[in-house]
Amino acid sequence: MKCRITLRLALILALLAICPSNSRASEADPYSMEQVRVAIRNFRAGFRVSFSIKGWGLLNLGDRAAIAIMKDLSEEEFEDPKTVDACLWVIQEAFSYPDTINLAEDKKPGATMFFLRSLELTSKDPAVVQRVRELRKYIAGQLGSTKSE
Repeated sequence: MKCRITLRLALILALLAICPSNSRASEADPYSMEQVRVAIRNFRAGFRVSFSIKGWGLLNLGDRAAIAIMKDLSEEEFEDPKTVDACLWVIQEAFSYPDTINLAEDKKPGATMFFLRSLELTSKDPAVVQRVRELRKYIAGQLGSTKSE
């Protein structure tokens, strides 16, 4: 019994360590770049932690996630399929619960749609193009819009 409690506590502490808890934009990191960077690194390593607790993780970033991706990653990094998959997952998670997005301007997916359209136009992989199109529709649906920009 004591071992189970210790194991659960260790798991919770490990999850807290790999997922930054400050989900609101801060002066030091207004685009949540560190949070997105950690999520991409964890996704590439096989961990998909977005946290469903309001106020934690990717779930309340909205448009800020795409801004962080564009600012942080180099053009060459988008040639790696794992990185592209990670970025698409991060964006999907960022819009999965629109009511939890903290800042009103992050509920408007302008930067996200620009990023996805650019990825769609430059990708040579038909599977990526299809995933991007589906993600654009998903975001529009999540935000109650029939337009996927």
